[in-house]
Amino acid sequence: MEPDQIKVLFAVLFVWGLLIAACRFAVRCDGRAPADDIGIMWLIILALYGTLPSVSWLVQGGEYSVISYQRLFRLQPTSDDFLELMSIVVAYACGFTAVYFSLRQSIPKPNVNAHARIENPQMMGALLFIVAYSLLTTALRAGGYIRASESYVDSYRAIQELPLGLRQVMKIAAGFDKIAQLVIVVALLQRWPRTKPLFVLYIATLLLTYDPGGSRTAIALALLAAGVVWHILIRPIPMRQWIGVGVMGLVAFTVLGILRGIGYWEDGNEEVSVGDGAEGVGLGELDALWANAMQLLQGGGSRLDIPMSVRYGEFLAFIPGQLLPFEKYSLPDWYLDTFDPIFKAEGGGWEFGAVSQAVIGGGIMEAALRGAIVALLGIGLMAWYRSPTATWWRFPLYLYLLTTGYMSIRESTFAPLTFVVQIAIPALFLIELMAELWTQATRSIMSASRGPARTSDA
Repeated sequence: MEPDQIKVLFAVLFVWGLLIAACRFAVRCDGRAPADDIGIMWLIILALYGTLPSVSWLVQGGEYSVISYQRLFRLQPTSDDFLELMSIVVAYACGFTAVYFSLRQSIPKPNVNAHARIENPQMMGALLFIVAYSLLTTALRAGGYIRASESYVDSYRAIQELPLGLRQVMKIAAGFDKIAQLVIVVALLQRWPRTKPLFVLYIATLLLTYDPGGSRTAIALALLAAGVVWHILIRPIPMRQWIGVGVMGLVAFTVLGILRGIGYWEDGNEEVSVGDGAEGVGLGELDALWANAMQLLQGGGSRLDIPMSVRYGEFLAFIPGQLLPFEKYSLPDWYLDTFDPIFKAEGGGWEFGAVSQAVIGGGIMEAALRGAIVALLGIGLMAWYRSPTATWWRFPLYLYLLTTGYMSIRESTFAPLTFVVQIAIPALFLIELMAELWTQATRSIMSASRGPARTSDA
């Protein structure tokens, strides 16, 4: 192994060392596995997205071959390129852990009684959302508004072909459905063991309806959420079991991605183009995001001419484009227009990535600052979520943030802000509104069934 490759390996081990130290510290603070620690979850995602591509490169002898992920093969990054990107990942981790170790002990210890019960009207409101989303997607497909897709990549093209307004409706409706599922899971486990059959049915439905040729993220996050709620409300899951399940899940996630990428689940009739992003054998979107950062680094990094509205567009992303006085333009769109316009024209797309943000921005200093801000936000959210409350929606909202926090690494640092403002808060508000309407309707029906009040004779 060359000296520069040893430096890359050391950076990888350093990031994982910080993660292990943070986990051990959280365990000492809570007395159990930190499965509900949003900061630890963020650090795990950073370690996966920020180090596994480097590990893959080292395993291949420091050079990508023709069977490797083709974008990285064409870029053929040097050891210096890897060292520069790994320094950004280390900066993210150091900025985060510096704040995390300073403030983590201020968070209240876990208390199952701190979480308000989700009552039956809220459950009914959430169930109506799930049914409505299912009817909406079925109607759109039956009506020919969404064409049948020939592959996983083509499913994204089918959505991109829709009018902007319909795409926005589909995005928000899918988000509402996810929030509703989280509300149902929490409510079911709050009624354990009476609801055991329903919970088992929910898990079985997730597994039986999973399409191996489709998205892996949805089922992974749904199962993770169910595990976290069980850990919080029913019985803490030991750390070794979280690690074991996590490793097996990561292996399954990667293998399914490789099989999907080589078209294993397809009927063989679709011609796979070079732009599909699933070319070669690699780590799927982990390699794709790493290739984004590499291409930006080799293309000029912070010297690239990027409009301010694009560079900091993550703070305005929650506002519908129709309401902005300028054209809404995201970092992924800018990246594709600049480096792969043909792929975008064919309906393809990639996320951008937190490492890429630092590459085009302030490098390691910006990465360290962003990591520190994420730690501050995580500590504040945990303290808020663990303090006693009478509001039923706080636990589902925190769970939503916990399971979408990966977008802070996958897309942009503050991407979850968009999902909270656009999806989580409106969905929970509407569920509460529907619950109130359901309660009022139930009372009216019960009152009418009793008949008019009778007065006694004087």
